[in-house]
Amino acid sequence: MTLPGSRSVDFRRGTAVALLADALAAAASVGLDLHGPVRVVTVLIALCLLPGAAVLTAVPVTDQLAWLGLATVLSLGIGTLLACGMLVAHWWHPGAFGAVGLLCAGVLVADLARGRRARKGPAAPAGPAGTADRVASGDAS
Repeated sequence: MTLPGSRSVDFRRGTAVALLADALAAAASVGLDLHGPVRVVTVLIALCLLPGAAVLTAVPVTDQLAWLGLATVLSLGIGTLLACGMLVAHWWHPGAFGAVGLLCAGVLVADLARGRRARKGPAAPAGPAGTADRVASGDAS
C-alpha cells in the first residue's frame, strides 16, 4: 500500500535521511553517556530499522508498509544473529552493535549518493564533440 500523494523514491530517500539522523543521535547519546527517554527511543529506532534499511537498498520494494515490515524483521533478525554469535563466542560487547550501525549508515549514505548521481543524468561523453554520435551510428573512424 502506497500512501496517497507520495512517491516511493521520495519515501525511501526521506526515510534514509531520517534514519541517518537517528543513528547520529543514538551514537551521540551513547557516546556522551546520556540517560533518559531520548537515548532509549533513538537507540531502539536504530536497532529496529537501520540494518534492515541498509539491506533493502538492494531490493526494489515500492510498497511503504511492506518496506517498513521488511526493514523491521530484517533488523531484528540481524540483531538476533549478531547477539547469538557473540554469546556463543563468549565475546559479548554492545560496541559490536555500534559497528553494525556504522556499517549500515555507510550503506545508506552510499545509496543516497548513488541516487543523487542517477538523478543528475549521464555524464557528458569524453572526447571530441560528436564522437558519441559517430560511435552510436557505427561510424567510429
